[in-house]
Amino acid sequence: TKGHTLPNCMLDIHWSSLEQYLQGLRSHYRYRYKKAQKKAEDLAIEILDKDFDAELYALYEQVYNKSGYKLEKLSIDFFRQTAATIAVFREKGRAAAFVQYTIRDGKMFFLFGGLDYSLNKKYDLY
Repeated sequence: TKGHTLPNCMLDIHWSSLEQYLQGLRSHYRYRYKKAQKKAEDLAIEILDKDFDAELYALYEQVYNKSGYKLEKLSIDFFRQTAATIAVFREKGRAAAFVQYTIRDGKMFFLFGGLDYSLNKKYDLY
């Protein structure tokens, strides 16, 4: 029996701060990070404390539809019923992107995300 799945990768965190991590990057990557951080200054970040709504699900669908490897399309109920944390990035109250993650045994696992591709260049969401 064979089955398909998406790859994963692990990053061993041995830095004691974000600043230490950034200093360890090659200058091009450090420049790229600072540029992206500057673009995102106008975004508010919140941890979702209410139902995952259709606006957020539409962001997930944008990513799913653009994906070159469509393993499975999840229902909106998956996001509503999961115990994972969802961080939402908002532009003037409107959802621009989200990431869904969980932390177990001291490890953070990225699960899914969504973004408005029309805002991607403006805020460097991806």
